[in-house]
Amino acid sequence: MAKIKMETFSVAVTGVGRKDYSQEVQFSVEPVIRSYQHPYVFDEVYALNAGETRTIDVAIPSDTVVLLYDFLCSCPANVLLGFEVLAIDQDGTVGSIFGKSGYQKVGHHHSRGAPVFRTIRIILTNYSDLALSSVAVSLHGVYTSEQQYYMRVAA
Repeated sequence: MAKIKMETFSVAVTGVGRKDYSQEVQFSVEPVIRSYQHPYVFDEVYALNAGETRTIDVAIPSDTVVLLYDFLCSCPANVLLGFEVLAIDQDGTVGSIFGKSGYQKVGHHHSRGAPVFRTIRIILTNYSDLALSSVAVSLHGVYTSEQQYYMRVAA
């Protein structure tokens, strides 16, 4: 059995910060929307044939803004998946939020929410020769009214 030597010593406080050096520093990464927000969760399972690309459009209710933070696409087989998420605005403008490829699981996180006003477009691609019966897609974020969103952005 190995002996472990442990020493404890105090560190003098210098500079600006927490005096206890804790890891629990809390801060807001999103300066907009402090209230009137609700959790947004989209979880669905899709089937993808070999070499198939599937486009899914998720409608956002009118006068609502969805801020997306976390994205995940996964399947039970170790195959190459393509995962792309786009935002469609009221005027029909299509903007890319992100696009990635990966084996079995593709995840992405935005530290600032990606705003979507009209439609979330999800594009899934199965690059393998294997038909997939369960490809899980999960999007997480918050939603609020457009009025609250623009009121906080202007402040």
